[in-house]
Amino acid sequence: ASNPDLDKIVAMSTLFGVSTDYLLKDATTEQSEPIRDFADEDEENDEDEEEIIEEETIPTREVTANEAEEYLAAVKKAGPRIALGVLLCILSPVFFVVFGGILEAGAYITEGFAAACGLVMLFVFVGTAIAIFIPTGASLSKYEYLEKNLLVLPEALEKSLTEEYEANNKKELLRITTGILLCMLAVLQLVLLGCLYPNNEILLIVSLCILFLLVAIGVFIIVRTCFLRGAYQKLLQLEEYAEKQKKNVAHFELIGDVYWLIVLAIYLGVSFLTHRWDIT
Repeated sequence: ASNPDLDKIVAMSTLFGVSTDYLLKDATTEQSEPIRDFADEDEENDEDEEEIIEEETIPTREVTANEAEEYLAAVKKAGPRIALGVLLCILSPVFFVVFGGILEAGAYITEGFAAACGLVMLFVFVGTAIAIFIPTGASLSKYEYLEKNLLVLPEALEKSLTEEYEANNKKELLRITTGILLCMLAVLQLVLLGCLYPNNEILLIVSLCILFLLVAIGVFIIVRTCFLRGAYQKLLQLEEYAEKQKKNVAHFELIGDVYWLIVLAIYLGVSFLTHRWDIT
């Protein structure tokens, strides 16, 4: 309808974020369409940003003092059971070694009988461990939200849990260190006896049994300690249970499930086909 002054054209170009040449074009349709396109792009970008924010948002859950106390009580009860199950799994191959030693000592048993006895005891130990794992895990399944959700704790509860966690920190680290040292000692005694008495098969078999026993005790201590320690870390959202780590865990959860199923299938398949449980 009119021809604006040069100063107004410059001001309009600044206002709309376009060049003066663009404003001076004659075709009005060419003027309106690009501006509308820019607006549409802005709206699309805003929608994309909202989707990204929604994907990264973790559900928030408020935890009461009663919930925290109930969860810690359940963990204190379940921790020793889980540790015992792990101990049984580690000790399960020992009977293969024991019956192998009896066979090497010249006892009147056949190789098939020794293998059968070892296999039976292995399944008894592993079966007992599974019988422990399943109900214990089921009793803790209702607390899965503590691991996946962003937790909000009352100030008094958070302060109390932090004080308890810090008070037990040194003792727990000492126990974990003791468990690790037992595992190292288990390997060390086998290596030393193997170097000093390489031809004494009975002594090496006994040493191998001691290795399994020390490792089982060491791992029992580590698992029992870390189980309760992890409970406090979940409630206080520390280390691997921090908000950033929870976002990462959600992406790799499915991959982890598939990975362990494949590993378990390969382990059992190779073990049953070769009957070399001492290696697998």
